[in-house]
Amino acid sequence: NTSGAAGSAINVGYVRENLGNANSGPTRLSIRWSTDTVFTASDAQGCIVDLANSPANGLANVFLACSVPAGLASGTYHVGVMIDELGDVTEINETNNVAFDPVLFTVP
Repeated sequence: NTSGAAGSAINVGYVRENLGNANSGPTRLSIRWSTDTVFTASDAQGCIVDLANSPANGLANVFLACSVPAGLASGTYHVGVMIDELGDVTEINETNNVAFDPVLFTVP
């Protein structure tokens, strides 16, 4: 999807990868809408998913249905995935937990 009204459902896909040599443990993922490419916890949140353990050197393609945040103002947004947003997983690299789709999403 590249457009949708606030409250409507869209499909979001992402790749979850654990590059480490140990299981990650459970963590949280959130889908957020931002007017820029700097995603923070203050950006509009569409959905939250609590994830189970990710195996060492594991890779998974994940697709989920998520709602455009209710009340989201009309405009153009980047849709991003934030994983481990609560900092539950100890990592060597904490800077690779955000990804966004380069295609902009329009809320009419």
